[in-house]
Amino acid sequence: MGLTMRFDAILAATVLTAACGSPDPGAAAGPALVNDDYQIARMATADDVLVIEIDATAEVDPEAVARTLVEPVMDRYPEVTVYVRWPETGRPTVKVSWTAEDGYSMLALE
Repeated sequence: MGLTMRFDAILAATVLTAACGSPDPGAAAGPALVNDDYQIARMATADDVLVIEIDATAEVDPEAVARTLVEPVMDRYPEVTVYVRWPETGRPTVKVSWTAEDGYSMLALE
């Protein structure tokens, strides 16, 4: 079971990198996984749910960031949850969930 979860996390990271990255560094094919506004701190999968935790370095729109991260993998996972941690906080303060059935929802955790 642990090996499957690790494989899923590696696969998700590979898919996100391939979908968001660009073979030509000068081309603007998609958003970078690390940029001036946020970086991915952790990713994990459990029971077909992808969980992504990001550290925001600036004020970002949590739902827009979640859409950027979810769209490349929405055909592989029935549910994706993105946690946003603001600068100078020790824990996530916003949760954005996406499900194939219900779409996006956002919850402030503060």
